Order: sequence, then C-alpha cells, then structure tokens
Amino acid sequence: MQADILAWTVPLVLGGFSLLFVLIYRRVGTALHAAAGYGVLALAFALDIPQLPNHQVAKALAGDGLYIMGTALLTVAVARRYGRPAHGVALTLFSAASLGVVALALLGPLGVWGELLVSHLTCGLLLLFAATRVDGRVRRQGVDSALFLIMALSAVTLGLLSLSIAMTPRGDLTFTSWRTSDAAFALQLASTLLGSAFAVALLLAEGLDLVSKLSRDAASDPLTGLLNRRGLEDAVAGTVRLLGETRDAVLVIDLDHFKSVNDRFGHAAGDGVLAGLAEILRYSIGERMVAARLGGEEFAVLCFNTPLGEATVLAERLRRTIEMTRWPVPLHEQTLTASVGVVEIQEGEGLGDAIHRADRHLYVAKASGRNRVVSALRDVPVDAARRRSARVA
Repeated sequence: MQADILAWTVPLVLGGFSLLFVLIYRRVGTALHAAAGYGVLALAFALDIPQLPNHQVAKALAGDGLYIMGTALLTVAVARRYGRPAHGVALTLFSAASLGVVALALLGPLGVWGELLVSHLTCGLLLLFAATRVDGRVRRQGVDSALFLIMALSAVTLGLLSLSIAMTPRGDLTFTSWRTSDAAFALQLASTLLGSAFAVALLLAEGLDLVSKLSRDAASDPLTGLLNRRGLEDAVAGTVRLLGETRDAVLVIDLDHFKSVNDRFGHAAGDGVLAGLAEILRYSIGERMVAARLGGEEFAVLCFNTPLGEATVLAERLRRTIEMTRWPVPLHEQTLTASVGVVEIQEGEGLGDAIHRADRHLYVAKASGRNRVVSALRDVPVDAARRRSARVA
C-alpha cells in the first residue's frame, strides 16, 4: 500500500512542478525546458503504475525513452540558466543512442537487467553533465550551490543504483521483481525528494535573479543603460564612508541646444545622441567614477577620491570629446556641445545638495556662452543664474 501511494505521489508532484513552471515561463527563461522536463518525467513515472502484462516490453521502452528525454530537458534548462552551451545535437544523439542500447539490451540476452542498467546509467550521466553546466564561479554561492549539489547527488544516487543493478544476478531481475523491489521504491522516493528539491532550488534561483533584475532596472536608465538618479544615490549608499571625506567631486553635464536636435531631426535622432553621450561617459571615466543620467539631456559623473582639479580636467576632456564627436546621419553635419558644472563635495554634504551646487555652476556655464566648464566658484543664486542663462538662449 505504501509503495502504491508513493507510486502515485511521484507523477503528481512532478506534474505539479511542471504546471508551476508553465505558469511562470514568460518571466523565467529556463521555465519552458524545466516544465517540459518535469512533465515528461511525470508521464514516465505514471506509465510505470499500470502493469500491462501483455505490453511490458513496449511499456518499458516507452518509459525509458521518457526518463531519458525528461532528464535531457532538465539538463538544457540548467545550461540555459547559466548561459552555458547545452550541446543540443550531441545531447540528442547521446540520448537516442542510449535508448537504442536500452532496446538492444532488453530484446537481447541481457533482458531487464541490461535495460535497467543502461537506462539508469544514462540518466545519471545526463545529470552529471547538467551539474557541469553550473558556472564554476557561482557553485559556492547560496542557491546555485544547492542546485549543483542536488544534481551531483542525483547523479551519484543513480550511479549507486546502477551499481546495485550490475551486482544483481541477471536472472533475478524481471519486470515483476523490479516493480516490487526495494531499489524501485528507493528510486521513487529519491525522485520525489530530489526532484522537489531541484525544482524549489531552480524556482528560488530564478526568483532571486528576477528580483535582482527588477532592482537593476529600477536603478538604471533604459535608454542609455547608465544609472538613473536613484541608482546614483544607491551607489553612494553602498559606500562605507561619507561623501566628502576624501575629496570627492561631482560633474553635471548638459547638452547645449538639445531641444533643437529633437525639433529639427526627430526624437529618434535625439535618443541616439543621448545613447552616444552615455557611451562617451562610459569610455572616458575611471574606475573610481560612476556615471548617471539625471533626466532629459542632463547627466552626472560622481568621482570618488578625486580632487576638484582632477575632476575639472576630466570635465574639460569630456567637453572636448563631445564637441569633436562626429554623429551619424542625420546629424553628420552637426557639431554638438555640452556645458559642465563641477564641484567638490563638502564633508558630510548629501549627494542631492552637491548636485544642486553643480547645477548652479552649470547655469553659469550656460549663461557664459555654453560649451564650457565652470568649477571652483562661490555659490551662485540659482535664480540669478537662470536669468542670465535665459538672456543668452
């Protein structure tokens, strides 16, 4: 009775996980292969339940084919998760060849003994290959480590089961004796426990990845790929010291006459300019610096452990690079420029206040004719700077 209950539990549990992966496939890249793998394995275990005495050979071959196919699909799911090659053609050929060997063994002198040995050994090798698809850099990290260990343990379990079968006299293994054996019961129990653990670990890993991606998306600008204002604030929050303790600086960069680019050449051209400026920033800044798009055509560069003079040199280099950049059609005959405000962050000053001061310097640069860098100024009342900027617009 206990064995019968477990026999029905395995396909129900695996089928439930298959359905769960189907429900999340739009958000999880590995979900379809995982859903297919668990669905096929659920069918394989379900096929084992009816005895079908007149069709035992066909039933065994169909079940073995489903076991191998389901395990191969889970292998592909793991490979896709870690961006590793699944070697689909080789995997398919190996699975098909293994099933052919299973058929030859079952129909030949090796009988059920050979069929069980080859099929379980094949699935064990597939799981071992799946374990090698886990990126070595993450094998010791949390849930990814658990995935690796579960697959390795599953492969070892099937290896030990294969060894047990190999040590069993051939004549002692028949369809009936295998069905009621302790080894078959152990296989069902291990499949339920390890299959559930693997599914939960995979779901958890993908869920954590999704949360991480959503967090990155919330902190980044979709057009340029740079941090947005929130991401820049998070970058500051992630430091272990206060801003200004080691002479940090911030640059605020604003493209001159950017509205005319959108008006004359269209928003697609304007978006191309913004993306191009982001590339210039990525290429030009150092490891101690973080670039962000604050909004519209305004960008910022936060320079850690960078004195004002060094930050001003960087700002001037960026200004010249932008001015010398040759833009693609339809802007190929246009020279675009930018104005930059630079300040050194005062000890204990918040990022927002520092950007506000840099904005004041930026307004002075605009009011002074644009295409220039302004730094090391006394605080200029922002309203006055805007009035001066408006007079030269």
